[in-house]
Amino acid sequence: MKIERLHEGKIKISLDKQDMMRLDTTFEELDYSKAETRKLISYLLKQALEETGFDSSKSRLLIEAVPAPDGGCHLYFTTIDSDEYKRLKKTAQKNTIPYVYEFPDIESVLDIIPVIKEWASVEFQENSLYSLDEKFVLVLRSSPSFPYEAGSVLSEYGKFLGKGPAAEAHIAEHGTLICAFNAVEQLSAHFN
Repeated sequence: MKIERLHEGKIKISLDKQDMMRLDTTFEELDYSKAETRKLISYLLKQALEETGFDSSKSRLLIEAVPAPDGGCHLYFTTIDSDEYKRLKKTAQKNTIPYVYEFPDIESVLDIIPVIKEWASVEFQENSLYSLDEKFVLVLRSSPSFPYEAGSVLSEYGKFLGKGPAAEAHIAEHGTLICAFNAVEQLSAHFN
């Protein structure tokens, strides 16, 4: 287990395959609605506090999990105060439509990241990554003028599942959130 303090409000905990075995979990089993995952997160945050002084007890916490090629995973913990959280959520959802795409594996998601980044700064205000039924789902929030070219390219790598609040709500309810708000940026930073 490796704990890195990225800045005052963010840490990265890298767990390799042996760490995952020792902690009796897998990436696929990580689900915050399960008591075992919450207990594991609590343990990891306690370790982070002891090693780096990272204290998340007085803030909202954004947790992002990204699978590692070796069977481990990288967990990112970011503190967000309540006002900032509300502002981010409201800004991201205002005047945007969620477009939902499913990919067969994480490699397919990683392959499409450079293409998405071409449009991300202008077209996609928010993007989140979920796992669902051993597949990966990207929810890309865009203006109503979603570029046709972007949809065509995304469909080459994955499957279009739908658009709109109902499609996004279905994934949010049945999937496991891996990375919220900025999945494209997080994946790009760590894998490209």
